[in-house]
Amino acid sequence: MTIPATNSQIKFTPPVPANPSGTLSFTAITNSAMTLNWTNWATNEVGYVIYKSIDGINFTYVTQTAANATNATVSNLSPSTLYYWRVYAVTEGCLSNALSGTATTLAAGTKLSNVASGDWNTAGSWSPPGIPSASDNVIIRNGNVIRIDGNASCNNLTVGQNAGTLTIGNNGISRAISVNGNITVTSTGSFYVNTTSNTTHTITIG
Repeated sequence: MTIPATNSQIKFTPPVPANPSGTLSFTAITNSAMTLNWTNWATNEVGYVIYKSIDGINFTYVTQTAANATNATVSNLSPSTLYYWRVYAVTEGCLSNALSGTATTLAAGTKLSNVASGDWNTAGSWSPPGIPSASDNVIIRNGNVIRIDGNASCNNLTVGQNAGTLTIGNNGISRAISVNGNITVTSTGSFYVNTTSNTTHTITIG
């Protein structure tokens, strides 16, 4: 092996991926996910990287696919939200120009409490049946008392169609609820820590 001469340099130039062709399309759009579709325009890529934004200015990294991919499903999105997307081909050291597009998630579903007294994480406590997810608007109805008995999430939360009640905690275990949008407690509704739960709980509002 020949040793480089003094004051010489070795330069490595990474392969450059081709710039995009075609369009970015969207399928399987729900209130919390969508699938991005593109043509496999590059020939030397190690994968495609995906970025998202809700203002078209500040983009955050989402994921990188395998080489030759032509689609990717992105979940954990917020309902009724316009997302800006950028897809790049990537090699060992370069990104292509971006393939851009926009799509809006569907409106949130609705979960209504339907028991005089029940737990959040019980499917039968809700109408339609099923534990609320981050893509559901939750309403605690008049005369119903719902207890957050485990970690919970929803899109918007309304406590009280007149006198509904929501409590957090069912024992000494710390619980957490994450709300993407707003929490509304009506003048006759109640949201408080269960008297049998002497610990610290967490409420996160988007």
